[in-house]
Amino acid sequence: MNPAIYKFVDRYALSWLAFSIIFVTVGLCFVVLGGVMYVDDETVDVIDVETEDVSTTVETESEVTNNTGVLQEGEILRGSPLYLYSVNPELDINTEVEAQREADVETTVLIQYRGVEEEYEFWNEQEVIEESSMVVDADESAKQSTSITVPEVYEDAMAVLEDFDEDGDLEVELIVQTSYETDEYSGDIEMGGDFLFRDETYSVMPPEMRDSQSHEIEVEAEEPDETHVTIWEYALKLLAISLILLVAHRLSDHRRSEHDYERIRYSDWVTRVEVVDVSEFEKNVIGVDSIKGLVDIGIDTQERVLWVAEEERYVLVTETLFYEYDVSDLECDESDDN
Repeated sequence: MNPAIYKFVDRYALSWLAFSIIFVTVGLCFVVLGGVMYVDDETVDVIDVETEDVSTTVETESEVTNNTGVLQEGEILRGSPLYLYSVNPELDINTEVEAQREADVETTVLIQYRGVEEEYEFWNEQEVIEESSMVVDADESAKQSTSITVPEVYEDAMAVLEDFDEDGDLEVELIVQTSYETDEYSGDIEMGGDFLFRDETYSVMPPEMRDSQSHEIEVEAEEPDETHVTIWEYALKLLAISLILLVAHRLSDHRRSEHDYERIRYSDWVTRVEVVDVSEFEKNVIGVDSIKGLVDIGIDTQERVLWVAEEERYVLVTETLFYEYDVSDLECDESDDN
């Protein structure tokens, strides 16, 4: 063990032990007098804020009804930028809603006709194609499909355009409205795509649409009460530290006792000196951990062990090596020996 640690243990271990015993006793009195002892698993209620999303995705698809040079009957065109009146008369509008908690969802698919002239809207009419409802389970999604006969929509658009007395353009838009409600929040999502009619083809732009809404909710949770530490807990921790110091102190006493025993037993092999010149042995100093170790070397080399009082160390010098045993950390009184 490091000598500095021994010195610290010798000086403070017993006082720490005495103080901790007093502290534990006082703490125990507080607990008994108060009549309450807190348990380690005490918890507190905390409020946390979480964010949950609800999203809606709308995608178009159509089944091919006749063979062409490129398309085969029964083939499904999904999210296509272009459809043919002749082979894709029915357009399916697939609406998928995803939620993080159970939600009741209402969906409405409609066609909106707008008469505009230089960005000014002078006429507006909506036709509801279908209204439906569904339930979305928590962290799941649910789908709803609606079919539109596009040639009929095109004919209705042409009929409306013929009735215009003013000069203007007609815009036809596919609109999907989604309303949802959960036990914590509710909301509405609306998305729209433009119908583009040509002589033989049509399209809905964009062919896929997606939108979402976020909601912040407060969530109650239980967490350990980390801020509450009783006087009893402090006292036990202090007692544990003091016991560790006391054990170290006893180890220090044991080492000192061993040294005292060896100092007396091998006193005939030791000579007391005031100083030893070790300048020529700077690179050949070997540490030894006991007087016995030095005496064993002295017997082998026929040299005596020297006690250097001013430097508080035992040394043994040979022709080429310098052995030492430092006892300054033991604070021993060796004035009467050697």
